[in-house]
Amino acid sequence: MHAAMPHRHAAVPVPQRAAAMLDAALDAAAGDPLYLVGGAIRDLLRGEAAITDVDLAVDGDAAAAARRLARRLGGRARVTVHAAFGTSTVRWEDMRVDLARTRSETYARPGALPAVEPAGIEADLLRRDFSVNAIGLRLGNGDALLDPAGGRGDLERRCIRVLHAESFRDDPTRVFRAVRYAARLGFELDHETRELALAAVREGLVAHLSGSRVRAELAAILCEPAAAGAIGRLAALEGCRAVWPGLDCGPEAQELLGRVEELRLRYSPRTPGWRAGLVVIARQLPDADLPLLAHRLVLRRRDAATLRAAVSAGHPEEGSSPAAVAEAFSSRPVEAALLAAAGGSDAAESYLGHLRGVRLSIDGSVLREELGLEESPRVGEVLRELLRRKRNGELESRAAELAAARELVAGSHR
Repeated sequence: MHAAMPHRHAAVPVPQRAAAMLDAALDAAAGDPLYLVGGAIRDLLRGEAAITDVDLAVDGDAAAAARRLARRLGGRARVTVHAAFGTSTVRWEDMRVDLARTRSETYARPGALPAVEPAGIEADLLRRDFSVNAIGLRLGNGDALLDPAGGRGDLERRCIRVLHAESFRDDPTRVFRAVRYAARLGFELDHETRELALAAVREGLVAHLSGSRVRAELAAILCEPAAAGAIGRLAALEGCRAVWPGLDCGPEAQELLGRVEELRLRYSPRTPGWRAGLVVIARQLPDADLPLLAHRLVLRRRDAATLRAAVSAGHPEEGSSPAAVAEAFSSRPVEAALLAAAGGSDAAESYLGHLRGVRLSIDGSVLREELGLEESPRVGEVLRELLRRKRNGELESRAAELAAARELVAGSHR
């Protein structure tokens, strides 16, 4: 049930907090026409109970409107002006509000960034990717709903449809976004859109995209709760092969994606979801391909190293001791253990759930100051042996660690 809303947004049910922000934005526009556009209006029309990511289009100075909005929302609101893109972002509590000048776009060639010119709201809506994202709500003056591309009908039909036949040629990243939205919303691509997307991929238009743009789109897919479905749809459009031949986006990879994500959230939520997902779909690539894929996606050095180490890692031998399991996985990125556990390795799940967190209660300073062991490589040797024993369940307290340490130190003095 939606909370009560100000009368100014009566054309669409708007939750109270979002309505308060829109009221402040309308005041901040200072008379310039202001529109709620994009995913927020799409989701409100679908009956979403809350929106936290809001796009506003203003037929005027977006940066000035953003600054005024931040002031109206109060001390905790922060504004960032992206002068190069003509957009501004206001962060307020858990909401992100992006403001942009209404504009039109033209593309010099496939994959190129668009040339932008100021334009009215209809041109702004019709430049967008899909009909369900090309709906606008005029704020104030009756709050008229604007739907020049028939997006409301496509919401009812639960389909993703491009606005014109050149859409994927203009911007091939829309192939990735089409499958991402379809998976997220539980929609399907309409027949013509599917055929146009497949034709664009087969024409090689994905190769026109910069590596950073491909990485961003692939990461966005892999971060979706419905990543498995999105990857399956991308594979059906031959999009995985277009990113890199040999990526596995088939049924087995889709099942693994779901299990890896469940394990990541349980055991290692700070690990980036997209990186764990990339390890899954790249797991069958030969080692020689991994640095080439990393180069194509312009991965940061750390991410490239993680990909290579996680994909190339072998499993501990069956029946290995807990210490051997921990030693095998602790020398690799956690993604290696996530992948192994998702594939059914009990040892990997034991590492993630317990062994990964095993720590000694004593350290080198205790060995030196309390037990008289001089600074030398022997300090590290003793600590490693103590950790091995603790991982194997042989040392259950600090006192047990100290007793074992004394024994080892005494042996080193003989």
